[in-house]
Amino acid sequence: MLPADKQAAASLAIENSEKQLAIAEAELARSLGYKLCHCQFPPTIMLAVGYADPRRDVKGQVYECSKFGYDTAAPWAFTRTKPVSAE
Repeated sequence: MLPADKQAAASLAIENSEKQLAIAEAELARSLGYKLCHCQFPPTIMLAVGYADPRRDVKGQVYECSKFGYDTAAPWAFTRTKPVSAE
């Protein structure tokens, strides 16, 4: 077990590393063409979950935030092709 002062430093280093990893993951996802949700920082990767009704203004794939469930089809309904994520 680490002394209290070293525990705090280690905990802070781990927290900073996790944040940097999340930023790098978002940058990589964006460079690969994934949509990003701006509900928090660092951005969350949005995944394709279905398609919009072609008769509506919004057409094509619908993307959903894997963390909060926001989608690009709102306020319209869409046809879901992937199951609802359990996060």
